[in-house]
Amino acid sequence: MASANIGSWTLSHAFSFEGQEVRYEVVGAGKPLVLVHGTPFSSLVWRRIAPHVARHRQIFYYDLLGYGRSEMRSQQDVSLGVQNRVFASLLDHWGIAQPDVVAHDFGGATALRAHLLNRCEFKSLTLIDPVAIAPWGSPFVWHVREHEAAFHGLPSYIHRAILCAYIAGAAHRPLAPEDLELYLGPWLGERGQAAFYRQIAQMDQRYTDEVERRYGEIRCPVCILWGEDDQWIPIAQGRALAARLPDVLSANAGYVDTAGFLALNGLFTSHVTGNFVTLGSSLVLGTSGALAKVLALPVFCLTVFLSRLLGQRHKGAGHSALRTLLTLQFTLLVAGAALAIWLGPFASADQLPAIVTGMTLVAAMATQNAAHRLHLPGTPPSTVMTLTTTQIMLDVGELVHGMPSEAAAAIRGRLKRLTLSVVMFALGCALAALVFAQLGMWCFLLPPVLGLTAARLPESLAPELPR
Repeated sequence: MASANIGSWTLSHAFSFEGQEVRYEVVGAGKPLVLVHGTPFSSLVWRRIAPHVARHRQIFYYDLLGYGRSEMRSQQDVSLGVQNRVFASLLDHWGIAQPDVVAHDFGGATALRAHLLNRCEFKSLTLIDPVAIAPWGSPFVWHVREHEAAFHGLPSYIHRAILCAYIAGAAHRPLAPEDLELYLGPWLGERGQAAFYRQIAQMDQRYTDEVERRYGEIRCPVCILWGEDDQWIPIAQGRALAARLPDVLSANAGYVDTAGFLALNGLFTSHVTGNFVTLGSSLVLGTSGALAKVLALPVFCLTVFLSRLLGQRHKGAGHSALRTLLTLQFTLLVAGAALAIWLGPFASADQLPAIVTGMTLVAAMATQNAAHRLHLPGTPPSTVMTLTTTQIMLDVGELVHGMPSEAAAAIRGRLKRLTLSVVMFALGCALAALVFAQLGMWCFLLPPVLGLTAARLPESLAPELPR
């Protein structure tokens, strides 16, 4: 839709949220797709996209409370703390279950909060340069927060100049004059000017801090799109957001490794080279399980090899290679759990039922290792914590020794990620020990649940290493 046809961009419906009007539109027919804009914009950002998509889908779009054509009023709460509740209420009002959602900037934070805090279920979530990872905000934002009243009283021509510069800074290429005027419109005039500085003054990082630690709980496929030249939110924030998601793999690896060790006479299913040590122990002490420990490494290697071929085949067919591998792991974990519950407990780890169960679990964790190494190489390993722990201590040493502030900030960010990976692995180990002590072989029911969760998580945007 060209800018000249802006008159056809309508928000003909109104929804009352706690006595405030939220304007929205529904176009097209088909499976539901919801578009959520960011700041300092309105649903107008979708004006060229929505008409095309509406040929195949039913499109829902709206103006955030306090933005665009939705109600603007004095003393209004338009923070991220309320926008997720508005979104959740709209989804309920529309009566759509599990829509696909595309969300930009503050809209991304709104969708994430609605999903994690309000239990809104999405079929998929596409995040475009979302406000999701601390720190965020600019010196201008902080200045407005401290002096909101003064900005309300600016002469209109000064406000317009500030607004032009602010909105133009959101685009890598210069905006056409007619496009810039569209984005300026809602924020002009006495009411618009007050609303513009109100939404900036209410920007508060605590609203993303509230959910940032829970990104590993996302229950739908996620695609993260980021502009390499984004000057407001650097692409490093996108990589950091994507890196939150593999933590469930670390927890599952610790759990399966511990459960397998306890149930299968010392068999490591994730850290297979550890079986060299336990093999020596079995041979010297005469305990069972030597054959399984000998077989673990070739089974692991063969599975990794086949996983590589399978991933390439599905990638060439246009499918998600990562999701294919994680789905395969889920299937193997289900099979391993069924075998353990049906055939166990095992009196001897050298018997065929125990070996088949153990190798099925080894194959499951080999698939996870392959998936992580191929598609999440920029994130900490999920199955072996030795190198991760080594890097943690090296980073601590660097920070104690001292370094420039920018380098220190980067190391602190990496240190946080590495530590979280170790903690998740350790929690998985502890949980497996507790559940095995209480339920025995039934403890193997949990890994498929974690595996299914992982299979529904997004592919990481972390940069891939040469391979």
